[in-house]
Amino acid sequence: MNRTGVTQRRAAATGQLTRVRGVDRDEYPPAFARSIGQAVSVRYIDPFSNRGLGASLGSATRRLDDGARFFVTVVP
Repeated sequence: MNRTGVTQRRAAATGQLTRVRGVDRDEYPPAFARSIGQAVSVRYIDPFSNRGLGASLGSATRRLDDGARFFVTVVP
């Protein structure tokens, strides 16, 4: 967890991509879970999926302290 600077990391990751109506710019790893300068992948995705997953990750990590480690498991 690295909550300090989330806004700046997200802007740095997504700022190069033009906003497109009807889709979100989604970055991985999430801005709250990476350090400055860490490699990031950004893609356009469906807003419903992006916001749903963001809410789930936020809920699951809300009580973690900065510096805590967590793992995301993708299940097909």
